[in-house]
Amino acid sequence: MGLFGFIKNAVASPRKISVDISLGNVLVAGNSDASVETIARNYVIDSANKGVGVIAFRDRQCAFSAYPSAASSPSAVYGVDCSGRSRKGQIDIFAGRTDAEASALAVRLFDMLNEIPKADRMNYQNYILMILQLARKAGRKVSLDKFVDYPIEDMDDLNMTYASGSEQSRNDRFLNSVRPDISKLESYFADFASNAAGFALSGSKSLEQVIRSAPVVEFSFDFAGRLEESSLIIAAIIDAVSRFDYVSSGSDSLSIVSIGVPNDALASSGLNRVFSLDGCRLFCAVKDISNLVKQSNEWIDCSDSFFFLNQKSNDNKAFCSEFFGEFEKKKVTVTKSKNGPLFNTTRGSSRTVDTVKEQVYPPEKFAGLSDREAIYYFRKNNSHGYVAL
Repeated sequence: MGLFGFIKNAVASPRKISVDISLGNVLVAGNSDASVETIARNYVIDSANKGVGVIAFRDRQCAFSAYPSAASSPSAVYGVDCSGRSRKGQIDIFAGRTDAEASALAVRLFDMLNEIPKADRMNYQNYILMILQLARKAGRKVSLDKFVDYPIEDMDDLNMTYASGSEQSRNDRFLNSVRPDISKLESYFADFASNAAGFALSGSKSLEQVIRSAPVVEFSFDFAGRLEESSLIIAAIIDAVSRFDYVSSGSDSLSIVSIGVPNDALASSGLNRVFSLDGCRLFCAVKDISNLVKQSNEWIDCSDSFFFLNQKSNDNKAFCSEFFGEFEKKKVTVTKSKNGPLFNTTRGSSRTVDTVKEQVYPPEKFAGLSDREAIYYFRKNNSHGYVAL
């Protein structure tokens, strides 16, 4: 029996397989970039051909936009550069939210970049809410990177101009209460006025509007240099996906694709939330599968299809082997008896039948896979096998 109960009684299947969205949630594990690219590209192409929107998170070293066959035209891929190398592509992360929802999201994102003391969070959220409400009365729209344009002195003026009566008095009391410590919040405003997250999440179009015009949206990251910032961008987009309006987007479902996202970023961004979202499927390629599952077994429980590529570490080789478990095999031993050394003649023989267990795929099998080979398991038909990609 395998490490996980659903592997029991799995059968080897023919090696000709199709990689498409019928595989559901897909987990690819291993060190072959060539195989990851092949599997991911086929998954994305099938999504695009079937009118399914694609949101891809990737390390900047690889890109779907580099594959002409993944889209009918270059304009079908909308790139958002979150690596800090260029200012390209934006999403309006506040689109479709009330002022209260937008202020709550802003505080969550600030907290992900640099933890906010619990005692300050509600004051920060209320201050941002006041900015949004008074700016709206002034006919202005405030994006994540523009809070810096509203120092407390300007808030005093906005309150005097656009609030009145009890609202103005209430706002005055609140502004006076937070004035001594407002520089702390304003430091977050300054950070998001200049960093890649503030730019990427401060566009003029919602995620739905972008996907309607370009069905493949690709976010590229520098995880080595900007891990926290990259994680909070992914978290913000997944939050937008949780509220996604399929009708206005023109897509009836979404494929979320993650390639090269480190395990720490997968955990902190909450990418596994996709498993519980209606209309979404998740394709995730990781290098360290044993470490990922230590963080959460949900990655195994909620995935429908698996591709195991070349494994380098002993922990990952052992995990992959244990995933498929063992099978029972009958071993027959024939023992011949003789009269004795003097005559050396056969007198008779006996047969012993024992049941022994062998690993379906021993650890060394995963170490020996080439750059374009994989061992797969498909939950939908409980099948597994070797495949050349």
